[in-house]
Amino acid sequence: MGSCCTTQLKVIRCSRCLEDSKFHCLTCDTDICVRCKEKHVIHLDTKHHDVVIGSLKYRDSLIPESCKRHPDRYYGYWCKSCQRPVCTKCNDHRNHEKIDLVKTFRTCIQQHRERIIRIRSEILPYNSALLAQIKSDLKSLNTKIDNLKLEMNFKVQRMKEQIDICTVLKEISGSNLYFESQLQQRRNVTYIHKHIQRYELLENRPVQFLFLLKKITVPKIKVIPGTLALSLTEEINMEDVAALLGKLQIKETGRKVGNEDLLKMMSTAVLQKSFTVTDVRGGVSHISCVMPDRAWVNDNNNLILTNTTGESLSLLTDISSPYGIHTVTRHGDLMYIDRNSNLIQLSAKNKAMTSLREQKESWTPRCVFCSPSNGDFLVGAIWYDKSEQRYTEANITRYSSKGQQLQIIQHNNKGENLYSDPIYITENRNGDVIVSDMFRRTVVVTDCEGEYRFSYRGSPSNSGFFVPNGICTDALSNILVCDGHSKTVQMIDKDGCFLSLLLTEQNGINRPGGLCYDDKTHLLWVGSWWDNTVCVYRYIQSKDFLISSFD
Repeated sequence: MGSCCTTQLKVIRCSRCLEDSKFHCLTCDTDICVRCKEKHVIHLDTKHHDVVIGSLKYRDSLIPESCKRHPDRYYGYWCKSCQRPVCTKCNDHRNHEKIDLVKTFRTCIQQHRERIIRIRSEILPYNSALLAQIKSDLKSLNTKIDNLKLEMNFKVQRMKEQIDICTVLKEISGSNLYFESQLQQRRNVTYIHKHIQRYELLENRPVQFLFLLKKITVPKIKVIPGTLALSLTEEINMEDVAALLGKLQIKETGRKVGNEDLLKMMSTAVLQKSFTVTDVRGGVSHISCVMPDRAWVNDNNNLILTNTTGESLSLLTDISSPYGIHTVTRHGDLMYIDRNSNLIQLSAKNKAMTSLREQKESWTPRCVFCSPSNGDFLVGAIWYDKSEQRYTEANITRYSSKGQQLQIIQHNNKGENLYSDPIYITENRNGDVIVSDMFRRTVVVTDCEGEYRFSYRGSPSNSGFFVPNGICTDALSNILVCDGHSKTVQMIDKDGCFLSLLLTEQNGINRPGGLCYDDKTHLLWVGSWWDNTVCVYRYIQSKDFLISSFD
């Protein structure tokens, strides 16, 4: 009797459900199925994770590809002139400029990853929100038509004649505008998914990936029609029924999705991670996020680029202030004030240092912020009066990205000084300039034209004592400020109304000093003024429909 051999095939299951796993998250080190992967890459907590096809989990190197003209050789270079892969035997490319294939592939795939992150972070949620709006409009369309029927019935009764208004509304009821909008929006979302999948399937095949880049482009999303506004004019032609029916109007109004349509406040802030920065000597007084896992922080004397494990990746020692002396530009460059009061820009790519602004006369810069909307940078400075031997004035100056002076904010409409000692500065999404003034113990807000709007002097529970430190704004235009007296992070709306004590000592931070809101992950970074601890919190989440749309 012969022996029977059986082979067991191990099926990898999704770590979140019982479906077969087809993807692997390298960041979480978990296996996920197709449906869970779609949720994973859109959820605020995980959308920046590195998700690859499951088979890549076990591969440490790229798959070599044989040259089609010389099968005994592998492709090793990329010809820039011909835009083709070549091997060492491809002599017809001898005089062409060739670059390393793997290096070219890794550069292109990194650029493509950044595009995919943008698609997941911005385009996909935006289009999902538009789709939700269209679905909602479809549900309310029948109600709108019923209301029109009532309105038309009222006018028809005045004519003392029975009219079957169902025929009047036939054209509306049969209108495909909403259904075409829904279909187009579904096509948009499907196209985005297909674009991501094509990229993911070729992550380990350099030649095929580079050929693909020649054929495809970043998805261009077609703008969908706006929502429909249905109305009847008041004029009635009593002598001609056709004229009456001709007064029925169908109009399109603009459709817009803002952050308030995509995001919502959580009931309480939740600590995501906490770490200590090894090279900080004292407190973390200011933070500027570079990417989801990397930020610049400073104490009194050091400016450190750190990751979320607290490891120092870069260290600058030419500073001498614990306040808001640094910022990150839209291109990821560092801009900071050195100990000689010069404004320095440090390139993220080539590490070149450029002095954009020398100290002018007796103006001493105290804080700096780069506007994410237009690239301008704002500098808060104080004036030293040599005759009185003290600082007597302060202002905020706006510069272009090239260093050209554009605006000076110094006085209110009565000619009074707005500031005494600006130590932190930021800009809200409506263009408001927000300044933390240490001497006056207040937060001063002006509009984009420099007109005074309001001052904030602490929460109702502050009892008249308020020590503002780090400030920032979030995606919903709320203003956040650290109070050194109550040891809290306080939240007010864009008009200065107190909303809540977002963080207190019970949330695990020891006297918050530095603040930074990351627009990519919607996480709040908080530095402790008394030690080298940084805590990262979430208090804003995606609206439910963005996640439930995949269910």
